[in-house]
Amino acid sequence: MTFPRRFRTVAGVAAVAVATSFGAGMALAQPHGPHGHGPGGPADGMIAHMIASAKDKLALNTITTATFTRLGKVYGNRMVDLQPKSAKLRARAERLVAELGGVSRPRARRLLLEASGSAKVAIVMARHRESAASARRRLSAARGFLGRALEG
Repeated sequence: MTFPRRFRTVAGVAAVAVATSFGAGMALAQPHGPHGHGPGGPADGMIAHMIASAKDKLALNTITTATFTRLGKVYGNRMVDLQPKSAKLRARAERLVAELGGVSRPRARRLLLEASGSAKVAIVMARHRESAASARRRLSAARGFLGRALEG
């Protein structure tokens, strides 16, 4: 199977192989015809490529979402296992802790500092009113799944 250039990484090739094994029917548009276009000329070739790209993206997004969910990186419909290394991600982590932890933004910011930037740890700290060390143990016992850690 030939992979488009954007998938020629180990992860990309593996994801396409997994998607194909699950019957995702990866429609990879390959140029054909005397000028490298689809049967109707350049426009058909471009449309075929756009459709193939959309299918590729949908298949890879589905695989990624399912994988992240099974790894415990998602709580509800929110990605909670993020590394807030930029201002934008720190703000997102703050919002997550405030909303899911039920605390104010300033309190969420302090919890994130105590949790060394881990949104999951800070959320457990907020909900269970416990230290970072206790929250880490609780998350470890829940195998990293925030939902399980919040139940107990």
